[in-house]
Amino acid sequence: MAAVEIITKYCAEKDDIKEETKATYIKQAERFGVKPINKMPYDYMMKKLNEQFGASASSQLQGVHILLIATKEKKPRVHVKLQKLNNALKNKKDDDVKEKNEEKLTTLPSYDYLLEKLNELDQDGKALAYFVNYIMINYGFRNRDFDMKYVKSKKDFDKIKREKFDTENYIYHNQQTKEIELMIFAYKTWNTYGPKHIKIKDETFIKHVKALKFKEDKHIFLTQDGKRVSLSYLSDLLCKYSIDGLREANIFKIIVKHLIDTTDFSKLDDYVLSRGTSMAEIMKSYNIHRVSNTEEPEPEPEPEPEPESEPEPEPEPELNSED
Repeated sequence: MAAVEIITKYCAEKDDIKEETKATYIKQAERFGVKPINKMPYDYMMKKLNEQFGASASSQLQGVHILLIATKEKKPRVHVKLQKLNNALKNKKDDDVKEKNEEKLTTLPSYDYLLEKLNELDQDGKALAYFVNYIMINYGFRNRDFDMKYVKSKKDFDKIKREKFDTENYIYHNQQTKEIELMIFAYKTWNTYGPKHIKIKDETFIKHVKALKFKEDKHIFLTQDGKRVSLSYLSDLLCKYSIDGLREANIFKIIVKHLIDTTDFSKLDDYVLSRGTSMAEIMKSYNIHRVSNTEEPEPEPEPEPEPESEPEPEPEPELNSED
């Protein structure tokens, strides 16, 4: 069986993997061609890995993950070699992160700068940019979390809140409590942290949400013909609206640095839940004080990350609003 056949069978048997993640696994497996795994030497696998996934450790880890699944039963000796490669690539990825952190310590703006820019967005009436950056700064949302559908009916939202699993994320304006409520089901680490229910009482934030005039039962970001934007294109849009085009990961790194510098670890605990990321992972991946010459304890293992989705071209977006 070829890698793609093994991965397709593997995905069909897995109930705990999201459908879009399965689709990405299958697409990645297709890059290894139609040659049967049991007739694929290790050197050939490495050739395809370099050709199809590039030279970066981060990208190659995606391909190695596919090969580990495909060789587990068919090629046990090769599987052991791939495990060693997987560990080496993780270490290389970690070294790359530390190297980038040294640069980011001097190039990323301060937390106070983020707050100044957020205030400017408010003063300039840039409702959508304010909406995006307020949530990134205060709750550490990843891009996928922003793929929200607007719910107008209290009855409908109350029903959604009782659900333990859903494939959508929701935003609702509670007229009784004067709060914006978010129910986030579809996000990277849902299997670990479960649904995220967030209530926002900030009057300035609510003012900008009202100005956006979201349409009932529609996603916030739509294409011009009213279709939901893909996750890859949503990421590009959120980069565009983020302060100075920093993207959510860099904004979160700025926040983590600020909280470490001010020793506000209780607030860091809040981000563990609102972002859905363990403290160990925050300190490993988002702490830019962590550079090549620092020693640290071994972090706790994090859930297997979801693969990056393939970029897809999209038509120009249209905000979901009444106007």
